[in-house]
Amino acid sequence: PHVPMGLGGGGGGGGASAGKDPTFVSAAWCPVRRTPALPMVAVVSTHGLVRFVSVQSIRDANVLAITPRFPDPLLAAQPQPKPLNRIFLKIEAEHLLDLASPDPRPNHLAPGPAAAADRSAAAEHNPALPLVTSVAACHGGVLVGTRDGVIACVSWLLHANEAPTLRWKIHLPSLLRTENCLVRLGIRVAPGDADPNVEDIVRPKVGARDDMGGVVNMHYVKDIEMCGVVTGSGVALVMSTTSGGSGMPSASNGRWLTSCNAVSIALEKSRFSASVGLRNGDVDQYYVGATPGERCPVTRTISLSGWYFEPKEVGAAKLLQWTGDGAALAVGWEKKGIAVWSVSGCRLMWTLPQVGGTLPLTPKLKESKDQTLYPLNNGVRVLCWGPSGFFLWASPVKVRAEMSGTLDGSLFEFSFLKSGVVGSTCQAESNRMAMYGSDRILVMSSDGSENMENSWQHLLIPLDYVRNNWPMDHIAVKDDMTHVAVAGKAGIAICNIRLQRWKTFGDHASSSQIRCCTLCWFGETLIIGSTKPAESGKKATFELLFYPVDRFDSSTLKAPGDLPSRPILLDVR
Repeated sequence: PHVPMGLGGGGGGGGASAGKDPTFVSAAWCPVRRTPALPMVAVVSTHGLVRFVSVQSIRDANVLAITPRFPDPLLAAQPQPKPLNRIFLKIEAEHLLDLASPDPRPNHLAPGPAAAADRSAAAEHNPALPLVTSVAACHGGVLVGTRDGVIACVSWLLHANEAPTLRWKIHLPSLLRTENCLVRLGIRVAPGDADPNVEDIVRPKVGARDDMGGVVNMHYVKDIEMCGVVTGSGVALVMSTTSGGSGMPSASNGRWLTSCNAVSIALEKSRFSASVGLRNGDVDQYYVGATPGERCPVTRTISLSGWYFEPKEVGAAKLLQWTGDGAALAVGWEKKGIAVWSVSGCRLMWTLPQVGGTLPLTPKLKESKDQTLYPLNNGVRVLCWGPSGFFLWASPVKVRAEMSGTLDGSLFEFSFLKSGVVGSTCQAESNRMAMYGSDRILVMSSDGSENMENSWQHLLIPLDYVRNNWPMDHIAVKDDMTHVAVAGKAGIAICNIRLQRWKTFGDHASSSQIRCCTLCWFGETLIIGSTKPAESGKKATFELLFYPVDRFDSSTLKAPGDLPSRPILLDVR
């Protein structure tokens, strides 16, 4: 949904007021359904120009592409070429934010005269100084943060021929000074007792910048109506929002996390967690479900100190991003490397050189007698999780090709597997012996020898099923470890583990009627919690389906049973 700051190096300006050659700060996908139903991207330049671009995909039968796949000797048929989708981008509207001018609305908090004077001086001495420093997407619009400590919300274009509007605009230091906000957040503000950064907010010095160092990072989550904000001075806080971000945010009903050293923030909705990246490379995780005014406790600190890395080697934890299901956190450091951590603080993957131990070494891009090059060894510019958390994409900082081993503009893609039980709708013991990825299932199997050596058996999901129903959402392994079932967007596929033979519905129409919510085994019967196909305008209903493993087709469906609501777990003991 959001591409972090540092996306691009340039682009044409949209007008004279936007500057001659503004740089793009960031891009954000529109999370709201539009009319017409075309995806939309907002691209924001350093000068405050917001471009709203619609994305249209057109299937071109004249251009064919073969689906990439690892070679599989058990597959007799090769992947067939299919039409390639061409992507067209169309600029629907442009809006130049005049963030320096006062807003006449009564609920607007304008910067003080010191900040306005400083802005004019900075513009005269350095016209290229970026105005926009961070961008985030919310349902109410595009959130734009500036170097002056201003946060503004520009509405999305939800209908054709609609003009973007400025929903609200706040000056963060001024907002924190109103209604005794800092005291209500539990912050000490008395002279001599306050943190230096808090002192600058409460009692700004004459002639000094009243901007808290600018807004350097933001992250909004609609499900908990919270927006995390990090300033250049190192302050990290969470503001409370309303109506999907379209209403004026409240800091007094928010959470104060830290007064110094913060550089990035990422919220996670399922655990009411806020992860804050620090200048020393550590990541502090806070519980933000506490009552406003109470101190948010640090539940965990992720650090590289135990892995023999010093802060000066990796730099600040500039990039943070959770997977959509909150199962893993990706961290990108300013000087080198990325790592992926589980919710319990276990390191799952990293690109930094491995020091000691018996774990597999970090993948190398190039190795010779003179030098060894590792991925992202010069810093990370962008991190982004793919759908369902099966892929992590990373863009390296631009350096000379001989220094990084890659060409400029290259992307790294890292693939991941999910546990069969963590976040799964089937909690059977047999599921603990399986993992699944974007196109395969891994099952732990024994070689049958006296030593009983175990290994992972790869079961490649049929290409036709993957192509039509990706991504895979549910798996269930039989208790005797003979069969495994997997479900994507529609239908079910069952594999005989020993023979590595798959079965799916031959009737595509019947298969598309199964919209799996939960999945489990009961003896030789597969039980499916499914969404019934709903008629237009009617509420969705749910049912239980029972199929025997030996004959898996629409004619063998046993008596279905209706469910009162959407099932979230199936368990048979």
